[in-house]
Formats: sequence, C-alpha cells, structure tokens
Amino acid sequence: MNDMTSAQQLDTCEHLILAEIGEPEENALRIVVDEALVLDRTESIEINGVSLSGIRPIEVTTDSRRFELIWETYVSYAVRDESYCRWDDTEEWQGEQLRIYSKSTFLDFVAAGTFADDEYPGPFKHYAVHCGNHIVDVASESAPIVRCTTRQHVGDSLGEGSQQLVWPAAGAGRTRKALMDYLKRSALAAFGAFLILVLYTLAAQPLSMWESSSLLLLLLVGAACAVVAGVIAAALVRKHPVAMVLLAQVLIILIVGFIWQQ
Repeated sequence: MNDMTSAQQLDTCEHLILAEIGEPEENALRIVVDEALVLDRTESIEINGVSLSGIRPIEVTTDSRRFELIWETYVSYAVRDESYCRWDDTEEWQGEQLRIYSKSTFLDFVAAGTFADDEYPGPFKHYAVHCGNHIVDVASESAPIVRCTTRQHVGDSLGEGSQQLVWPAAGAGRTRKALMDYLKRSALAAFGAFLILVLYTLAAQPLSMWESSSLLLLLLVGAACAVVAGVIAAALVRKHPVAMVLLAQVLIILIVGFIWQQ
C-alpha cells in the first residue's frame, strides 16, 4: 500500500463518502472524501414494512482514510445524487472510484454548454469521483492533486500526525498558466498590429524617403501602439487568434489616427 500513490489508494477504496466540497479559490475546486468501511457487527432494518436482518453497516470510522482532491482550474463540475444516476453503455472510462472518462454524457454536456475545446483552454478530461450517495463530475485540463491522510475521530478534521492539507498559495500554478497564455496572445496580436502599421506606412511613403531619426521615432511609437492594441485585443478575444489579430490591427489604426490628429 505504501508504494501506491494517493490517487491509486483512493481508487482501491470499496466505499467512499463525500465529506466536503467547495472552491478555495475562484474557479478552483476542492473535495474531501472519507473511506467508508464495512463493519463486523450486524444490524436489522425495516424497509416498507419488510424486516431485513444480518445487515452489516458501512460507516466512516477512526480507521478510515481521508482523501483531498484539488483541481487548480476547471471548465465545469456537477454533483449528482447517486440515486438518480443511470447506466450508459456508450460511456468509456478507466478506474473505479476515481474515474477518467474518454467518452461520457458529461463531456457532451460540456461541449454543448461551453466553447471550451483543445485550443482553449487546451485538452481536458472528464474526472469523476464515485461516492456512496454522490457522484462528482469534473471537466478539467489538469489532473487533480490527491492527498491522503488518516482520521483520529469520526467527524473531526485531520487526524493527529497527519499532514495538514493546505491549498497552494494564491493558486500559483493556475495564475501563472493564465498569465503566460495571456502574454502569448498579447504578443501575437501586437506583432500583427505592428506588421500592418509598417506595411501601411511603407505603402504610403517608400523607405528611402524617410530620415533615420524620423523612421526610428515612428518605429518606437508604432511599437508602443502595437503593444496597447495587442493587450486590448487579447483581453477581448480569447478563442480565435485570427479574429484577435484583426482586432488588434483595427485598433492600432484607430490609435495612430487619433495620435496623428493631435
């Protein structure tokens, strides 16, 4: 068991109970599940007037393991009451309690309800945590961070001697990725804007007619305007690079025209 990862340990649990679910950061997801164990004692229960004996209860005990799963970013997630779930022969997945779907109705739902695709935010998968009373479906481009601990008392938080499960400061990984994506799109849009400005300028007046000082000033002002246009275009258009560059080119013409009139 010690050689198994936390995710593998989670997947081998026979029963899970959903303990917590929430967003520790905006557009990040954290869930906590407890391992439920089959007890040695037997009980009798009555259902619709029918008495059943020899029932072994399934409960969270002091010997249960607790698992924390964190998705630093997600496209969509949903929680289903397990009682209303139905079997679908068309779905394809790997795993048992922690499943990764390559084909599912939830992926179809995400495709129909969002514009997320392999281009933006990038390839994503359907992860599902199957608990006794709940099923949590998550569409995310990144696999969950899974951590395992033990419990000292049922109903308590983390047990003594266990590693405290701490949310990564400020969602650093997600923030860096979003920032890098934005900077790349801004650079592409700025380059497209600067290129159209240079071509427009050369079409209006040949390079041989420009003085060196005037040409240098034009390039510096043009580069600054291109950066502004690129930043604005990248913020307004996320999905379509061609539309983003075209918008940046329109913006730089408007910006330069405004400066020229001044």
